[in-house]
Amino acid sequence: MRIKSKTQDSDDKIREKMIIYTFRQVFHDSAVLYQDGKEQYNGTKYEFDLQNIRNLTKNKHDGFENDSYCDKPLISKTNGNVFLLFYFSSYSSTDMNYQIVTYKDITSVQKQSQTLFYQAGGFTLFLVLFVGFFLFLTLRKIMEPLTRLNDMIPLK
Repeated sequence: MRIKSKTQDSDDKIREKMIIYTFRQVFHDSAVLYQDGKEQYNGTKYEFDLQNIRNLTKNKHDGFENDSYCDKPLISKTNGNVFLLFYFSSYSSTDMNYQIVTYKDITSVQKQSQTLFYQAGGFTLFLVLFVGFFLFLTLRKIMEPLTRLNDMIPLK
């Protein structure tokens, strides 16, 4: 019985190391692996609040029998950085209950889109003012003969 228990413990440790190794190969440094809510491997330089992410994705995930997956990313702002967070959780009848949080830093994309928004707004304002001024001059030129004619006719 003890031999079987030691073998089982050894198999569990090997399985855990293989899972972490495979996880590192797939996600590199952009995800965190949790088992039963406890951090197993963090390849990122950030810490994530798993409980908060679970609460935020509770209403957003598509529920399967034993899995939940949030296909709509969460937007998280931390220390001036903006991240898209994806959450996947696998709960099965076995003892392998893993959760994965992966992220993509979109700070530069957000800054570029904000700059583009202001540039487009400025250009639109310039265009409206230019077209307005052009229409004013054109209408003034068109109305000039009518204004002169109106000035020539005496009022009764």
